[in-house]
Amino acid sequence: MKKILSLASLLFLAVISSQCGKDPVLATYDGGKIMESRVLALHSIYSLSQKELSPDVLGRMAREIVLTSLAAQDAKSKDMEQNSNVVFFRDVLLPVKIKQSMYLQEIKKDALEEKQTFYKIKHILFRPEPNIDTMQKATEIFNQIESGQKKFDAAAKEFSADKKSAEKGGDLGYVPAVTLPASVRTSIEKLIREKKKLSSPISAPYGVQIIYLESVKKMDRKSFASVWKKQNKNVPNIENQIDMIWQRVAGDTSRNTMNEIISGLASIPDLSAIPESADPIFQSANVHVARSEWNKYIEFMRWRFGAERMEDPESLSRMFNGYVREKLIAAKAESAIARNQKAYDIRYQREYDVFLYEIMGREIMNRSVALTEEDYKAAYDRKIVEASSAGTKPVSYSDFKKNNAASLLTEKQQQEKNKWEQELLAAHKFQSLVKQK
Repeated sequence: MKKILSLASLLFLAVISSQCGKDPVLATYDGGKIMESRVLALHSIYSLSQKELSPDVLGRMAREIVLTSLAAQDAKSKDMEQNSNVVFFRDVLLPVKIKQSMYLQEIKKDALEEKQTFYKIKHILFRPEPNIDTMQKATEIFNQIESGQKKFDAAAKEFSADKKSAEKGGDLGYVPAVTLPASVRTSIEKLIREKKKLSSPISAPYGVQIIYLESVKKMDRKSFASVWKKQNKNVPNIENQIDMIWQRVAGDTSRNTMNEIISGLASIPDLSAIPESADPIFQSANVHVARSEWNKYIEFMRWRFGAERMEDPESLSRMFNGYVREKLIAAKAESAIARNQKAYDIRYQREYDVFLYEIMGREIMNRSVALTEEDYKAAYDRKIVEASSAGTKPVSYSDFKKNNAASLLTEKQQQEKNKWEQELLAAHKFQSLVKQK
C-alpha cells in the first residue's frame, strides 16, 4: 500500500509536445509511464466538448491515472482479482455498463447535431386549488374561448396561474417538444394532425393547461440560438443558457431514442411474475439472462452496497428492469464500439482500475493499525522537546508508552485514514475535472 499512499516518486511532466508523430510522456512513476494519448482518449470519453486542455489540467488527469494504476497493481498483488465478485464485475457488469454508456454518447452526439422539433405555443395554466374542480374551471374557460366569447390572450391575462407568461397573453415562445410532458405533447400532436390551434384542457403534472399552437418549427442549434436570443433579450449569460437548453434537448432526445429501441427489442417482464424455477429468466434475440447470472448480480450488489435496499420485491423488480435494459442497449452498441474501439478499451481499463482502487480503499479503512517501536520513540522525542521548552522533567520512556499507547494508536489510525481519504478524493477529482471542461 506504500506505493499508493506515498506519491513522492511521481514526476509530472505536463508539457505538451508539438512534435509530429510523437506521444509525449505526461507523468512517470515507479511502475511505468502515462502517455498523452491515454489522457486525451479518457477526456474524449467523458466529454463531448473539444475544448483545448491546458498543460496543468493534463498533468492532474495524468496523476489520477497513476493513482488508480498503482492501486490496481496492489489489488493484483493481493489476488483481489480472484474474488468472485470482482470477476463478475470485470467480465459481466463492466462491459455491459460501458457499452451502454458509449452508445448513449453516440446517440446524444447525433442528437446535438440534428434538427429538433419546437412548438411555438401560448398557454393558460390552472393550478389545483382547495374546494375547486380545476378541470371543470378550465373547461368553462375553454368553452368561452372556443365560442368566441373571450380572446385567448385576454383569458390568459385574467386566469393563468403562470403570471410571467400571462403578461404576454400566455406566450411561451418556442418550446422544445421533447421537454414537454407526454400528455401535453400528445395533445399538440393531435392538433397538428387535425390542423387545429386550440386544445381542450390537458392534465399535466403541474396542473391543467389549455394550449394554443401558433407554429411548428425544426431547428438546429444555430437556428435555435438565433430564435432564443430574440425571445430573451437582455438576459445575462445567454450563450450558456442556450448551450444548457440544447444539451438537455439532446439528452432527452437520446433517452427517448433508447426507450424506443428497448420497446422495439423486447418487453421486459415483471420480475414478480416470473416463476422462481424459470431459467433463463429473460430471453430475447440479443439478450440472455440466466438464473445463475441474476443471482450473481444480486450477490454482487449486496456485497458492494449493502443488503438493506435489496430485500423487498419492489426494489428487486426495479433492479431487474434496469439490468435487462442495460443489456438490451449494450447489445445494440457494437457499431458504436467498432467506431471507437481504442476509447472503449481505455475506458474499460479505467473503470476497472477505479473499482479496484475503491476496494483497496475499503480494505485500508477497515484494516488494523499497530504501533511500532519507531512510533513510540518519535512521539517520546516530541514529548522531551515539549518538556524542555516548558522547563519540566519528562516521564520515563516506559511510563510514557504505558500511559499513551491508546491515544497514540487512535492518532495513527486517524492519520492512515486521512491519508487514504485524500488519495480517494484525488482519484475522483479526475471525473469532476473533465465534466467541468
